[in-house]
Amino acid sequence: GYYGICFISVKFFEEVAGSAADAEHGWKSSRTYWESLVAASSEIPAVFVGIYLIDRIGRKCTMLIAFGAFTACNFLLMFVFIQQHAVLGVGCVFLARMNISLAFMTIYIYFSEYYPTSVRATALGMASALGRIAGTMTSFISEDLPFSIGMLIYALSGLVAFACIVFVMETMGHAMATAVVEPPQWLQDNVKQVDVDVDEQVYDATFEMNRIQHPQYEKIDESEKNKSNSSSSSSSSNSKVS
Repeated sequence: GYYGICFISVKFFEEVAGSAADAEHGWKSSRTYWESLVAASSEIPAVFVGIYLIDRIGRKCTMLIAFGAFTACNFLLMFVFIQQHAVLGVGCVFLARMNISLAFMTIYIYFSEYYPTSVRATALGMASALGRIAGTMTSFISEDLPFSIGMLIYALSGLVAFACIVFVMETMGHAMATAVVEPPQWLQDNVKQVDVDVDEQVYDATFEMNRIQHPQYEKIDESEKNKSNSSSSSSSSNSKVS
């Protein structure tokens, strides 16, 4: 979506929007440069909007607003009367690029909080790689396909992203997970909270789990303590007699 609207907006300003005289000049028209400058400047307010919204309404709501507005603007750009009106056309491109930039920034924050520490680097790397693959594919969509077909594809991609975000959890205010499978709460409550190395901590956790699941271990441990106490008392009595 982000790379797509960046590429296809230039095509929109050169070939679709404006008068026939400007369309003949294409990129040589000064109007094209001004419109491209206005569209590119949309990423500046996107930063400030993201700073204001992310920690107030949450990551999920921010992405829903951003992808929803991006989808709506792409659908509007498919209408002829929007394309022929310079102000409306530039305004829709401005809002589409601003909102997809906001979604692009927010989703990276969301990924870093959603995935556990053990797989976070792998998940972010995979997501970034898939995004770069989509970026190479979007050059074909924006340059070789008709403008309306390209906008329809970008609008549908934003709609799919909006639908997927509806079903994910909010990460704001939640503790970041450290493992894919967290230990059960009863095990977390019974593990000794002492400063030990890794091997001792694993041993203590296993011992506590076995003791709770198999109470007979505790009885065996008590009998061993009684035997040791009786042997120590007998040895002390023998020493007194001698």
